[in-house]
Amino acid sequence: IPKKIDGHKICAIADNAFASNTLITTVTIQKGVQSIGASAFSNCENLSEVILSETVEFIGEYALKSTKITSITIPEGITGIETGTFAYSCESLKEIIIPDSVYFIGYSAFTYCESLAKITMPAKINGDYLSFAKIGEYAFADCGSLREFTVPEGVHTIGGGAFMDCSSLEEITIPAS
Repeated sequence: IPKKIDGHKICAIADNAFASNTLITTVTIQKGVQSIGASAFSNCENLSEVILSETVEFIGEYALKSTKITSITIPEGITGIETGTFAYSCESLKEIIIPDSVYFIGYSAFTYCESLAKITMPAKINGDYLSFAKIGEYAFADCGSLREFTVPEGVHTIGGGAFMDCSSLEEITIPAS
């Protein structure tokens, strides 16, 4: 995604902008882009690599649903992972690093990410967001390769079915919060 098109700065990728495009294999989001719309890259069945700049502050619902990405680092400016962002057949996603700025993981955010084996979360949620800090319903449901998970200190709600059918899950650490 370039910084400019016809002299105009690119600051957002619209909802459904590239949805179901089978030609895209790699996406690099340049500095200046602040948001990725809902379903922007959903069903891009050959998309295997996404590089996000640190200026991205929002990734919409189902934005990367049903792709082949294997790993992704979420930029520090993101505060939440929306509903279904990586859900439904991001079967190749093996690892995700979630920064300290994230305080909620939405409904079905990673559902059916069957290869997801490693999730790096902050040890503690930012104090400003403690009353909102949550892991949504079915957030990690059907993540069959997930073996362990540590809920960050400060999370107050784990939604129903958050770890449903995680057949390899052996250990979950839940803080006092």
